[in-house]
Amino acid sequence: CLVVEGIFPEWILQYSNGHVQFLDSAIGMVTAMFALGYGTHQFKSSYDRQRLRVQMKNEEVSRAYLKAQASNDRLQEVMRRNHEHLHIIAHDLRNPVGAVIGLVEVCREEYDLNEGITKDLATMEQAATQALELVQHLSEVAYLEERKVVLQKGRAELAPVVERVLRKLEPAARRKHQQLQWELDSSLFALVDTNRLASILDNLIENAIKYSPLESSIEVSLERGEERAIVRVRDQGPGIPEDQKAKLFTMFGKVGNRPTGKESSTGLGLYIAKMLSELHGGKLEQENLKPGTEFRLILPSS
Repeated sequence: CLVVEGIFPEWILQYSNGHVQFLDSAIGMVTAMFALGYGTHQFKSSYDRQRLRVQMKNEEVSRAYLKAQASNDRLQEVMRRNHEHLHIIAHDLRNPVGAVIGLVEVCREEYDLNEGITKDLATMEQAATQALELVQHLSEVAYLEERKVVLQKGRAELAPVVERVLRKLEPAARRKHQQLQWELDSSLFALVDTNRLASILDNLIENAIKYSPLESSIEVSLERGEERAIVRVRDQGPGIPEDQKAKLFTMFGKVGNRPTGKESSTGLGLYIAKMLSELHGGKLEQENLKPGTEFRLILPSS
């Protein structure tokens, strides 16, 4: 109406103001209805397209999930069979390897052996002991990964458990002229399986003995944290290279360091210790010192 009034003012003069206002309102309503209808149509079309895309994506996700589930089922079946085979192998190897160790002892006791044969028997015994340790670790890993290990937990005093492990490993430290030093808080208790806890500590302290220099000191402490019991094992070894720390608690995760007394390592000890500590509701940590390294076993205290 404004455009017409500007171009042909004489046309507007033929109508009263009411007519012009009515015409203006009518055109505005028609325009608004057209815009609303067009907008609604466009919104519905866009909504339908988006819904179709979402539906297609959902179907793709469903197919991918079913495929992943089938792959996971196959993987679980393969792992189950591997664990069964591992149990069979470990069981079948344990007896003959143990028999070799027993026969070496018989030869030493029953026969007069010269120096060369004595050395050969010592080599045989060492190899058989390493094989037996590997078999035992593999069997332990299989049970842990299948969640077949059930902890026999009870409220126990921690200091005697730590001390028993230290007393057991003292001869190995003495052979390398190492000193085991410990300071244990006798007031700490925790809900633990004492045998499994001893296995964790055995791995940590034995590792410290293996990788520490000759004539060095290894410090073990049991102390109280905030509602936690902390076992610290500190040695004077080379520490763990930063670029290899990610392998530390993994299966067969050997780092570049070598045992200082030509001991063997299966690469499974820390992996087993980590899984057992988590079953206890605790965790294992490692920190490089200057010099040496510290492993910490952290357990909930009671």
